Amino acid sequence: MWFTSKDGLAGDRARSITIDAQGGKWFCGEGGISYLDDDGTPENKGDDSWTTFTAADGPLKSAGFENIAITIDSAGDKWIVWYGLLHLDDNDTPSDKTDDIWTELSIDTDIMDFAIDASETSGSPPNVACTI
Repeated sequence: MWFTSKDGLAGDRARSITIDAQGGKWFCGEGGISYLDDDGTPENKGDDSWTTFTAADGPLKSAGFENIAITIDSAGDKWIVWYGLLHLDDNDTPSDKTDDIWTELSIDTDIMDFAIDASETSGSPPNVACTI
């Protein structure tokens, strides 16, 4: 299955993809972060619902989505590495941005590469290894 900005993806290049416990797909890359609810029918794009997070949402900046990755901990919280570490608590409503709580945990504009381990975080920052 291919997705582009015509389908609802924030941009035509995804750098990171993860799937949440409800089967929602999270894409990070060119243009920002996109959430896809495919209504349980991944082959049918007709019932897809997309939500996109850009520089207008939370602490995301307007440029540099080349190095961005997302992971989801056991509590369902989203952890984004991109110019530092960001935490997104979407209150279990990823398609409703009005109740989102964003937290900037650290900012470093020189992150070049990263690895995320959120296997045991459950509400606390994951282990992040960065190359600066």
